[in-house]
Amino acid sequence: MRKKSGMIGALAWLVGLALAASAVGQTPELSKGQSAKEIETVLLARALESAGKYARPTLYRFAPQRRSDERAASTVAVTAHLLLEAYRAGGGDKFLNMARQAGDDLLVNADLDNDGKIGWGRFWSPAAGTSRPGDGSNTTFSRNCTLPRNGPYADELYDDARIGHFLLDLHQVTSETRFSDAVKAMLTATWNLGAPIPGGGFYYFKTKGPCDAGFHVKNINMMMAAVLALANSQEPNPRYAERLATLLRAEHDELNEAQGSANLAYYGRGDDRVTERGGYISVAQVNGSKGWRCRVDTGSGNSCFEHLGLEARALALIGAVAPKALRRAGLGAAKIREVMAAAASREAESCQGGGRWPYSATFCAAYHCALRQVLPASAALCLDRTSDPKSWTQDVTLGLFWGRPNGVLGLAEGR
Repeated sequence: MRKKSGMIGALAWLVGLALAASAVGQTPELSKGQSAKEIETVLLARALESAGKYARPTLYRFAPQRRSDERAASTVAVTAHLLLEAYRAGGGDKFLNMARQAGDDLLVNADLDNDGKIGWGRFWSPAAGTSRPGDGSNTTFSRNCTLPRNGPYADELYDDARIGHFLLDLHQVTSETRFSDAVKAMLTATWNLGAPIPGGGFYYFKTKGPCDAGFHVKNINMMMAAVLALANSQEPNPRYAERLATLLRAEHDELNEAQGSANLAYYGRGDDRVTERGGYISVAQVNGSKGWRCRVDTGSGNSCFEHLGLEARALALIGAVAPKALRRAGLGAAKIREVMAAAASREAESCQGGGRWPYSATFCAAYHCALRQVLPASAALCLDRTSDPKSWTQDVTLGLFWGRPNGVLGLAEGR
């Protein structure tokens, strides 16, 4: 059991809660005025019930067939991750067995682009959309790139990060080093798929494709930072610690400096210039006198809202395993709350109906559920927004597990 981080330990009012999860399929109902203990009992029961619905081989097995409609490796990993959390929450060995099977499938299929390096991508059919007619593929951002199309299963850093996180947690539970060894090999293979920036920061790119070189993507940065933090906590490595510090330095600059990097509105500060063939938005996120907010008067301003919660959750995950690194970077609970407040500036339209973007349970519930120990008010939001089982996406279910008092982001941080 590790020492509690200041970020989470400050919420001592939830220490010692005795949770009694209801049987799968028998989630209790509550009225308004519930106690924290009652809320957590219901949320854990929902998490376990949801995990039971995902416990199907068609969802957690990975058998790529080079079809554009096949389940991506990262989707398999997220599903397996929630099954692993169900095991951690007392759901039984069957959940661990499923997660281990998914992990083995991912290791067998860890070099589908045949470049001799471990890493995971997705299959994009030749008919997939392009960044320009005949150039690139929909795995690249539109920057008038005229370089060749990415190959099938070319590394996607988002996928590498999601899979890496799952495999490291699987190693944590099983002590089976093949899972952590694969993540270390992935980190080595992707080490140079990014670039340093002035001020000592570093940004990963979206893919290993040449069209993405030089394009900073901050949600991927924060997800890779969580993997590096967890890998370094399991097996200290100065190289990992330094790269983590540079990623957090870039995050600090994005949240504090007057000008940020143009990065496709994934928390974009400054201008994200529209290409001559159209593009994304001008400024999705601004830091004015009243704090961070997401602009809605742009063509795809929802991009900002969709990723802010992910950013806050990633910061909390890093804080759970590397609190000193987070504090040294000038980040922590205050910044997590600030980022989530920015996300809330879009919630009135996206999460309460009537907006131009459809309701998304993942964006409206997953991060509130995951961060309810850091943001106590989020517990009630999580309770309300997961009342319908149709809202239990993979990320929502992970949030239900991760945010519980004894979960990954709970007060007891043993992993």
